[in-house]
Amino acid sequence: MDRRPGLRINVLGPIRFENVPTDLAPSPIQAELLVLLALRGVCTGPEIDDALWQGRRSDGNSRWGLAYRTRRIVLSRNLPQTPRGDSLRLGDGVTCD
Repeated sequence: MDRRPGLRINVLGPIRFENVPTDLAPSPIQAELLVLLALRGVCTGPEIDDALWQGRRSDGNSRWGLAYRTRRIVLSRNLPQTPRGDSLRLGDGVTCD
């Protein structure tokens, strides 16, 4: 059993991330993606486009690349890999205030 504390996303007051499993900090757009998923649960590609790119539809490459780069910081246990085009969600151990 994994006893490491899970990623915690604090959205009340300044946005803060606790227990990030790498020494890297999310960029502003990566932070937006993580907060969006923390508040909504599961998000489809169009929902992510609406929230992060003001409704401009992408071919998925921008969104997929953002998820990939974010996953390198928070790891797959916190942002599980999904087949391309599927909805994104945070891992079960991620908490939010």
